[in-house]
Amino acid sequence: MRYFYYHYPFVFSKEELIIINNTIINNKEALEDLHSKNAIKKCKVHISKYEPLKNILNKALELIYFSNTEYFGYHLYQFSNHDCVNLNVYSDKDKGEYTWHMDGSNSQDFHDIKLTAIINTSDKKYEGGDFKIFCNGEKIVKELKPGSLLIFPSYYNHCVTPVKKGTRKSVSFWIKGPRLK
Repeated sequence: MRYFYYHYPFVFSKEELIIINNTIINNKEALEDLHSKNAIKKCKVHISKYEPLKNILNKALELIYFSNTEYFGYHLYQFSNHDCVNLNVYSDKDKGEYTWHMDGSNSQDFHDIKLTAIINTSDKKYEGGDFKIFCNGEKIVKELKPGSLLIFPSYYNHCVTPVKKGTRKSVSFWIKGPRLK
């Protein structure tokens, strides 16, 4: 059976979420966020290489590869220490949101993005900032609570609705595989 997303609740504790967020902020790279040019993205983005995070994010990566084997079936490349993760910080002050978009590679060479993984790393309550995915209709993913992991094929349209109160934080990373020719 093919799934359009798979969810793991309570992968990370509140303490681990704080460590993840701080590690990304303290190791941020001067890289451009390559978000979809057709979408509006109103949030602060911190980008870090995977290497300083691998000890804490390894359990998420293992769940991603397991989920791919069980539910998605893509041929995937190994995630590298040089691959990047994004910490997206959506604030009510900016009406933080990310409108409908798909994740994809800008590469014309050998790879494409196959799976998107999102960890809700919010360490305080917030309102709004719902994650929606479009497959056979629009669906709010209510399970994406702090500490949980969501995995889905990157070609599905998805969005984050405006944050109404507080700050929503999430870590996103993308697993690549061969580009279909």
